[in-house]
Amino acid sequence: MTAVKKLEPVNTEVSEVVSEEKLLGFLNLVPSAKNLNQGEKTQFLEVCKAFGLNPFKREIHVSKYGKEATIVIGYEVYIKRAEATGLLDGWEVEVKGKEDEMEATVTIFRKDWSKPFRWTSYYDEAKQLKSDGNVNRFWDKMPRTMLKKVAISQGFRLCFKELQGLPYTKEEMGVETKDVDFTVVDQKPETVKESKQEQEPPKTVIEKFNRMKELANNPVLPKNFWKEKVEPKIAAMQEKDIDIKIKELEECIAKRSASKQNSNQN
Repeated sequence: MTAVKKLEPVNTEVSEVVSEEKLLGFLNLVPSAKNLNQGEKTQFLEVCKAFGLNPFKREIHVSKYGKEATIVIGYEVYIKRAEATGLLDGWEVEVKGKEDEMEATVTIFRKDWSKPFRWTSYYDEAKQLKSDGNVNRFWDKMPRTMLKKVAISQGFRLCFKELQGLPYTKEEMGVETKDVDFTVVDQKPETVKESKQEQEPPKTVIEKFNRMKELANNPVLPKNFWKEKVEPKIAAMQEKDIDIKIKELEECIAKRSASKQNSNQN
């Protein structure tokens, strides 16, 4: 069994929000991002700002192969964010079995829990396949390492609610995965505009974030409301905070619109 990793004093602060100019510069430097359209670039920028992720520190990455762009983070981000809570008291990971019978179990110790949290990931569920059905080169050469990373990512995300809503790691995302929150799909701006009145309630974190931004930029609100009142708080927001903010904005806009309409009638 891997020895328990007791924590040493580290800088647990969440990365500072990188400016949009620097993020765009990063996208221009990364070969895997050269095929991104403007909508995909914008979405990458918003994810970085929403969760305080720094691509220059390899915390987040975007790539596009074919028609889909995918945003992923490094598994170390989960550990770093867990350390930042001040509640992580060590962790260990163990791998058993071979080939399709292989499994990795991560054990996480929290200072505020009397018993450790354990999560097991299985090779036959986690392995990434190529279009021909064979495992990709990383899972072929380093299956134990890849499975450990999957177990760590999934385990820490479940053990710490503060990590929920973050993008998945590349080790978790198989080529057949189509329903991951951070997979970008092409959509023409005019189509979005036409369906705006009939849009369904936002479901994913990104959809919720975009809805919050749209509401905060509503003309009935004070000028620069998004930049001055909402954007500075984004890095510290969890998904539930975004839900609350959306509701607050919707109620505020409704009241202001009604008040404005009454004033016009008078």
